[in-house]
Amino acid sequence: MSEDFDYRKSFAFGHGYNQKMAKRFQDSGIDCYAPDLRFAESIEERFDFTQNEKDIVLNNLDGWIEVKSSSTYWEDGDPSSIRSNFSSLFVDTVSSYKEKLTKPIAYVLVSQHTDGVLVVPTTTEHLWQVKNLYDKSRGIFDDFYLVEYQHLKTFDELVSHIMKQQLQTTT
Repeated sequence: MSEDFDYRKSFAFGHGYNQKMAKRFQDSGIDCYAPDLRFAESIEERFDFTQNEKDIVLNNLDGWIEVKSSSTYWEDGDPSSIRSNFSSLFVDTVSSYKEKLTKPIAYVLVSQHTDGVLVVPTTTEHLWQVKNLYDKSRGIFDDFYLVEYQHLKTFDELVSHIMKQQLQTTT
């Protein structure tokens, strides 16, 4: 593990995207919130956070959303605008995904360059690829889930899906 990697700074940076996306969901009519940022103070807390922490909690619906920011460039809702040498995007580390006790309904990927959003529904998990890649930020190799571009959805499609689910639970 790179001694230069600052977990607190990285988590605070990521939490900013959680808040930004929760606001965007709220502005689209979704009742949700981003929980306050907390830091694990022990190995036990870190394990508990990995299993139970949720980036955006959906009220009135049994589900939550994981938010990941990416250094890859793309325009909002447009997989064809992705500027990368690869045909897939990172979803999560395999270990982090597998350790979650309750899986998110979707991953919201946000381009750090444009704030553009692409969505990975977890119903596509069976289509994800596993690759062992070097994580430059952390200075280690890790197994990552990757999703091919054709399996990505738009923010509006996710909002529509959530609204339909919320209607079904209230009727």
